[in-house]
Amino acid sequence: MGSIVRQLQEEALNPDVRTSTLLRKALVVASKLGLSEFERWVNVELRGYATGTEIPEYRWVRGRPYANDPHNGWIPIYAAAADIAKSLSKVPSCQSISELECFGSDRTQHIYIPFPIEVQHDLRSKNDIEGEIALHAPGSAITRILDAVRTNVLNWALKLEADGILGEGLSFSADERRAASSSAQQVNYFYGGVHGSQLQLSSPNSVQTMTAPGVDAAGLRDLLADLRDRVSAIELSARERAVFDADANTIEVQAASPAPKPAILVESLRSMRAILEKAAGTAVGKLMTDAIDAAVASYVSR
Repeated sequence: MGSIVRQLQEEALNPDVRTSTLLRKALVVASKLGLSEFERWVNVELRGYATGTEIPEYRWVRGRPYANDPHNGWIPIYAAAADIAKSLSKVPSCQSISELECFGSDRTQHIYIPFPIEVQHDLRSKNDIEGEIALHAPGSAITRILDAVRTNVLNWALKLEADGILGEGLSFSADERRAASSSAQQVNYFYGGVHGSQLQLSSPNSVQTMTAPGVDAAGLRDLLADLRDRVSAIELSARERAVFDADANTIEVQAASPAPKPAILVESLRSMRAILEKAAGTAVGKLMTDAIDAAVASYVSR
């Protein structure tokens, strides 16, 4: 049957082998060698991380916080304070590996990972927020977690071989088991730092959400006309001008819509502002960014 440790290495390198399948084989090896710490890590990865437990660095996902508004669907949340914005930009992914494999099947899609229940409760109770609160992240974030787990297993299997532990079939010799028990098999060596799973919000009532007031269509059209007149005085690359025009067209469509979405308006306005920031030091640039800031403020409530 050959060496199970070398099989583990081969399967860790084979993208066709599911990460959950790889972990179950690693569980067999760790159990037979009596490596309880690594066995515990594998079991937690297979079952998922419980609330309050330490979460490996690779399990934290970064993105943007969104609330599932019952009237407008998923809308972004903005924090007034930098420390709160930082806290809300990441969330621990505690799901089992099998669940993550389902999430990460299409890395081109975006996903919503719910914040811990207690964090959602604090934000909803102290702010004008309805619906579920979750982190909006690219599907590739889940792929990154799966890749990290595979690499951990591969490094562990390589360390076993370096220590002379290979196994035959599903069996290990007494010498191999003794070598495993005396070898330094620190789990932290394989998956890096850990963090508590709790998110700390110093002041959860200092966030902003998109509201849905009546849209001033005439005001938006006037703003667009002014921005389009002034932008010719600013030096932009072809790509920047194309993005600016696309954002302006999006705002124009929303202004004409019978049910405009404030979240889309704000995202487009912020995108335009980011392009114009390079000219904020000029009089024209300052006028344009100030006008955009005023428009954004009318659709964001504290």
